[in-house]
Parts: sequence; C-alpha cells; structure tokens
Amino acid sequence: MKRTLSVLALSLAVCAAWVVPALSQGEYPFTWTPAPDSAYKTAHRWAWSNPAEYQRITGKRITRYNEAPMLAEMVRAGKLPSVDKRLPDEPLVVNPYEKVGQYGGTAHVATTRPNWVGDGLHLNNAEAPLRPNVGLTLEDPRPRPNVPNVFKGWEMSRDYRSITLQMRKGMKWSDGAPFTADDILFWYEDVLLNKELTPAVDSRWIIGGKVWEVRKVDDYTVRINFAAPFPWILYNLATWGPEDVVSRPKHYLRQFHPRYTSAEELAKKTKEAGFDNWYELFAERALQHWGGTSEVPTLAPYILKEKSTTKIVMERNPYYWKVDTEGNQLPYFDRISARVVANDEIKETMGIAGEFDFGWGLSAANFPAYIANAEKGNYRVLNYPYSNRAGALAVSINQTYAGDSVLRGIFRDKRFRQALSVAVDRGEMNEFLYHGQGRPMPSTVLPVSMFYLPEYDKAYTQHDPDKANSLLDAMGLKWDSSREYRLRPDGKRLSVILLIVPGVSEGEDSVATSELLVKYWKRVGVEVKIESVSGELFNARVLGNEHQLSLGGGATTTDDNLVMAPHHFVLWHQWTDSGYGPLWITWYLTKGEKGEKPPQEVIDVTRKWEQVLTAANDEERLRLGREIFRWNAENILTIGLVGMVPGPDVVRKNLRNVPPTGLDGGIAGTALIDYYYPEQFYYEPPLTETQKLY
Repeated sequence: MKRTLSVLALSLAVCAAWVVPALSQGEYPFTWTPAPDSAYKTAHRWAWSNPAEYQRITGKRITRYNEAPMLAEMVRAGKLPSVDKRLPDEPLVVNPYEKVGQYGGTAHVATTRPNWVGDGLHLNNAEAPLRPNVGLTLEDPRPRPNVPNVFKGWEMSRDYRSITLQMRKGMKWSDGAPFTADDILFWYEDVLLNKELTPAVDSRWIIGGKVWEVRKVDDYTVRINFAAPFPWILYNLATWGPEDVVSRPKHYLRQFHPRYTSAEELAKKTKEAGFDNWYELFAERALQHWGGTSEVPTLAPYILKEKSTTKIVMERNPYYWKVDTEGNQLPYFDRISARVVANDEIKETMGIAGEFDFGWGLSAANFPAYIANAEKGNYRVLNYPYSNRAGALAVSINQTYAGDSVLRGIFRDKRFRQALSVAVDRGEMNEFLYHGQGRPMPSTVLPVSMFYLPEYDKAYTQHDPDKANSLLDAMGLKWDSSREYRLRPDGKRLSVILLIVPGVSEGEDSVATSELLVKYWKRVGVEVKIESVSGELFNARVLGNEHQLSLGGGATTTDDNLVMAPHHFVLWHQWTDSGYGPLWITWYLTKGEKGEKPPQEVIDVTRKWEQVLTAANDEERLRLGREIFRWNAENILTIGLVGMVPGPDVVRKNLRNVPPTGLDGGIAGTALIDYYYPEQFYYEPPLTETQKLY
C-alpha cells in the first residue's frame, strides 16, 4: 500500500483585519476596505473573538458556560472534566443566525466521498487559522472582514513581511491535550520541511522564492516571516485548506515520526500497519476527517467514532472551543450520521425523497423535482442566487499532449481553442442543464472581484458557428469531401477524445454536458469521442499527461482565488481542473529540471501572478491581475461553459439557524456551510424519529 502526504487542497478567503493589527483598516492595502461595524445592521455578524470582545461591542456578558446533556453525564461519571476546564480561557463566541439553539439529535446526511469532508459531511467543518465573515445581503455578497478562528488575533508588520498570530490559552485537542505553538512548529519543522513527508514544498507556502519561516514567540504566539512582502497572508490563513497549520497534533503524531521515535519501533509500527515506509504510515495517521482514523485528535466540532463502507458516524468533540452568545458550548447536534452511497445519482434520489436532513451541492438540473417534493419530503429548498462556481464545468485542451504531435500542434494554436469556445451554445446549455439559472461565461473572474471587467465575459463566449468555422479555416483545417469533418494537416480526420468522469458531481452532469459539446463541435467539423473513466483513472490520466481534452471543474474565482488557487489561469499546481499543460506545470514546479518548457507568454503571465503575491499597493495589484485575466480571455487555457449556477440546498424543516440566502460554493472553493458556522445549526423540537436515532 503506497501513500504519501501532500498538502491538502486549499480554499482561502478574504483578508482584512478584525482584531486591531499594526496597520489600521484605512492603511490596509486592499481596494474593498471592509465595512465598519455599522454595516452589520443589515448583515449578520457571525462571531466575536472572545467573551470580552462580545461584551465590549454588545454590552452583554456571558456569566457561565453550559454543556450538552450527554457531556454533563460524562462529567458526573468522572469521565470528563467540567466544561469550564475543557474550554480555553477565551473561547470564540458564535452568534447564532436565528436564535440560540437546543442540544440534541443526530444529523443525517449522505456522502459519495467518505474520504473527504464534502457533501453533507461539511457539517463537520475543517477549522482553519482564521475565518471569513460573510454578509447576507444580495446587494453586496462579498465577504466582510476575516474573523478570528483558531487564532484569536493577529498583528501584521508595516512592511507585510511578517505576521504575529495569537493563540487561545487553554485550548485543547479533542483528546484533552493542550494545543500550543509547539503543534504549529511541529507542522512546520517536522512535516512541511521534512523531505520525505513533503518532497516538494507547495508554492502556496513559498513567497519571494523562499519557504515561509515560522517561529515560536511563546507557548501561545507564533510569528511567520516572509522573504518578500505578502499582504495576502490573511487570505492564506482563512477557511479550510491551510488548516494543515493547525491540524498536526504533535503529542499524537510524534510516535510516527523518526525524529521522536526509534528506528526499530517505527519500523515495527510501519510493518504492522501494512506500509513499506514510515512516511506512508504518518500520512494515514495524520488524516483527520478526510478518511482518517478515530485516534487522531482534532480541533473540529465532531470526532470520528465509526466508519465502514456504508456508514460514517461522528460525535461531538467534548473539547470544542466555541460557545454561543449564552455560553453554551457548541456544537448543538450530538452526532452526524452519514450514509455512504455509490454515486451522486443515488444521493440525488435520496435528497428528492427527503431521506436526509441536510444536502449541499445538489444538482441544479433537479431543482424542479426538489421543489415538487419538498412538502412530501418535509424539507426546505434553499436556492442561493449568488454562486461562486464561476464555471461549473470547463474543458481543458492539453497543449503538452505527447501522444500525437499533429494534434499537439493544433491544440497549441489559440485559434483552435477560440473556435471550440464560440461553437458552444451556452444559452442552450444553460437552459437544458440548469433551467436557465446559470450564467453563460468563460473561465474568468467573478463580477464581485476587484479584477473583473465585462470584457472578460464577452471574450469568445457568443454562440457563433460562422466565426468558429472562419478560425478553423484560417488554421488550414480543410473539410473532407463530404463536408462532414475537418482534416488535419496530415490528411487524417480531425478527431479528438474528451475524457470525463460519468455521472453528476456536485450538481454537474458531465455526461449531458459532454454530449452537448459533441453536438456543437460536430457542427464545425470536429469529431469528438467521449471516454468515460473512473475518478481515479481520470486523475491519473490528466496528471500523467495522457489525455487530449478533459472535462473538469470550472473556475471559482474571486480575488483570493487568483492569489491562492489560480490553476485555471497560470502555472501553479498539478490539478485535474488545469489539464491544459501538465508538462508545463511540472517544468514550473521543478524549476526546469523536469517537464517541458512552456511558451514564453505562458511563463510571462505566471510571473505576473508571482508579482501579484508581493504587490504592496492596489494599483499594481489591480494592473497585474487584470493583465492576467485579459491574457486568459484571449488565449483560453480552459474553456468555461456555464457558471454561477445556484444550489439547490436541501434542509429539513426543523433544522434551524441555516440562513435562507447567501453564497453557495465559495471563496476559493469553500462550501456554503463553512461560511455559516454549521456548529450552530440545531433541531427545533419535536425531533423526527430518525433524528433521535444514533
């Protein structure tokens, strides 16, 4: 069994100071300066860093801490310390959306991905160093200032070359062990900088050509230094993805690390677990609710209690470090029970029938069915109108394809990519797949971004078969004698293979989408053959440079995505959604030692992205960002189709504190419920019979 530890896919959010930093808000170098507290008269404020801040701002005081009945029983039995000893000195205070909830019940969800936090398992949100705070007004759906989360506060240096982060004294892992700066140093020194665990440090941890420098100031303070100004660090530390920083419990993981465990003992543990190398064992033991074991401590609201091929059960974390505005320790639910199903079609059928309490990322194509069955299924349908899925699905054309030099030459001609783009009838696709709820658009930045310009949306997105034919004619791709298909320069039929993973994934029907693409592209003489493969084989083929065209996830691009997850637009990271040039990306990641050198213009646009990371003023950042998107609008590394497709999200009628509107999908891929503090969701009595069950 082979497995290596990799930095988890990141998802990052908007940066702005919540706790007073070294720079005032007016000095902070971002165009959209966060709104003052007065703005929260119309936008829900989700959290306060600690009870003292809550009292200072609201005038209300938390006088005592309370706990769930199931934990109170354990305290009485001597199995747990009292709640005030389990909470940190300064717990984070969550502001429930509707009202303070009630304890109890099991949240029933469904998942197709038991090794990931996705689907309904988002209820056990990953805890990141900081957190975005989003408003609920549709007029301004952008996230407002970041709020503290694991870290209670921060201070940014005036030159943006360091940030000092304050932890919560007395905060504990789910097993009761202290969470301190030593855990963060363990992640940095023993995981990130360990060559066997991390053979190549991901670019997200590199600024100015050097890896971050993390230093312990004291037991509850750390400082991160950068080789160049990095005003975007708060993006990097918000929401799930960079939770690696705060998810490596040293006291537990040291037993699987050669720095702390003898070679003999570690070899024995490795062999007993069925691995060949210690770092494979460490990788498995380090995983938390991404398919991990029940032993690894966590900071999340729930801990894994049971896992099989058909069911996952998570139970409340007795040491969870958040309370509501009345001092009740969160979360409200006792447990989460997830049914593991084989595919999204089964999950959709369950959702329509009302067989789970919460469902996120369901298919917009089934929206009418959800509405029609909502009363019978005893659920509400929330259709969040502003989705951050800019491009629900997108096509990558592999410009480093090595299997056919003639095809590779065609793929590298931007006129071919432009022709395929304008041949697509996005209006019809939107109506057919999404009931007109989406927005025809390319792979580009969302309108809420400071980088957005309308010209990006209009670039090669109009349905214009005549223009497509003109572009292909100009390339010298002649028609065959029957004028049915075009011919390659070598006289062979122009035939390409589109690689897909069949089924519905997070609401996107890849089969129906690919069939429409076959129809559109045949009209301009390009034969497309669909090849359906498993997700595992799809990943292997795309990352292995063995595909011609691939249908993957579209751009989910706001300001932060350009900085932290720009894989649709520049050379950044090997990702199955960026199959336009795997060998180019390898070249970039290995500094030219492997892979294939890209054209200079691809290198140049990537260098501009690197400059965005360290730009210390709005004007330079804005100029560079818009140049990147303008270049992509013309060169089309990935072909966007229909984007900003809303929900639907299914919520049991008595499941409360779920906001009725907001962002669906998210800032750098964050799910709706990660924004909205799922630990404050609760059941309004009476509970259904299934909600009472384990």
